[in-house]
Amino acid sequence: MRAMANQVPVGGAVPVTKVKVLEPKPFCGVRDAKALENFIFDLEQYFKTINTITEEVKVTLATMYLCEDAKLWWRSRYMDIQEGRCTIDIWDVLKKELRLQFFPENVKILARLRYVQDLTSAYAVAEWLFDLTSDSQDIRRHQSSSPGRNRNSCPSFSKDVGRGKDSGRDRRPYQSNIENT
Repeated sequence: MRAMANQVPVGGAVPVTKVKVLEPKPFCGVRDAKALENFIFDLEQYFKTINTITEEVKVTLATMYLCEDAKLWWRSRYMDIQEGRCTIDIWDVLKKELRLQFFPENVKILARLRYVQDLTSAYAVAEWLFDLTSDSQDIRRHQSSSPGRNRNSCPSFSKDVGRGKDSGRDRRPYQSNIENT
């Protein structure tokens, strides 16, 4: 950077061609909302920085930064594209497909089971979930349009969530609650 500092014009502006743009880190397909959203954000910043204009180039560049499970998934989708079964030719469609494939579906369940012990923590978890899912509008729309589900439905939880193992009687349906005398 020192060599470039000696070549800076009098006005102080550095031509963009002289700045080295860091490439985004690859996404390997972990089912982690934070990792996926950071990958998407980094790619969008990269596209903006290198002045990528066409959607086709964005898709091509983005898929070059997939590795491991994500690359395997993309190879399968690419074959589907080649055989005419689907179309992923714009960046927004690729983002939606990535979120559908790699966004952890059980993030709400895990949060409830791990983090909710009292009303204060429940409120904090609700805010965290709202922040986490606010960027995932496509995923919620997809789930709400699935047959047999609506946006407000969620899997049933055990009534013992938040209580210990010794919270009363055994709830197995096949066991009688009447003691033998």
